Amino acid sequence: MQSEKTRFRLIAFVLLPLLIIIGYILSLIVMDFIHLQIDFRGKVIMAMSSVPLYIFCILSLKRKLEKHRCNDE
Repeated sequence: MQSEKTRFRLIAFVLLPLLIIIGYILSLIVMDFIHLQIDFRGKVIMAMSSVPLYIFCILSLKRKLEKHRCNDE
């Protein structure tokens, strides 16, 4: 049970912010490739547009962990 909490915290607080940063870098690369001139605020908005997907992943992972914990008991 403790390892599940540790795994969830690792995913929620380390991997997901890392994915947001990677999304920001990828949006910079794509915009540079297609020669779009977008200000910094627009780039941040593009990078953060995938945050609902990350939230959905966190909630589904938490639901799976709770279901797994109930099955173990």
